[in-house]
Amino acid sequence: SMISIYVLINRNQLVFDRANGTMEHRRRDFHGFTRRSFPLAYVDRVYVAKDTPKLGSLFYQINDGMDAGHHRFLPTNAKLETTTEAAEAINAWLDQVRQT
Repeated sequence: SMISIYVLINRNQLVFDRANGTMEHRRRDFHGFTRRSFPLAYVDRVYVAKDTPKLGSLFYQINDGMDAGHHRFLPTNAKLETTTEAAEAINAWLDQVRQT
């Protein structure tokens, strides 16, 4: 008999580059590596959609360009407290960048 084991590795990163004025969503999974880049001026906010009382999904909202809309950051939901803290920290940073 033959046993096959698949290891699914999935890594997501949101990179905010103030010097270049961009936000980049990087994703690596078993299909390969993808990246999507947006001007920081197009990034309206990051928010959490509550899936269950303890789980949420992190989204970012793009307000301009061909990719305008709501984009899911992680392919699955995550701990609500962690996603909420991440969204608050990112939005505070975006607010700070916009004021300078």
